[in-house]
Amino acid sequence: MKTIVKLIMAPIVAYFGLNWAAANPLLLKGLRNKVDQRVETGYEFALFQYKSYSSEPAQPTKKKKKDKKKGD
Repeated sequence: MKTIVKLIMAPIVAYFGLNWAAANPLLLKGLRNKVDQRVETGYEFALFQYKSYSSEPAQPTKKKKKDKKKGD
């Protein structure tokens, strides 16, 4: 039953979505520009994080030994 509803609703949603996009080209252009800016910002952030992570030398972890004196 869920599959049938999905198969019926997908074309209906696509039809109304395309009609809305055709009726609002300026709004769609502004929305596209905002999405492009966010994607570019995310890409630059991810690239910066990758470069900073890959440039750091790997440091071995050192375990601290606790000195216990016998006979105290």
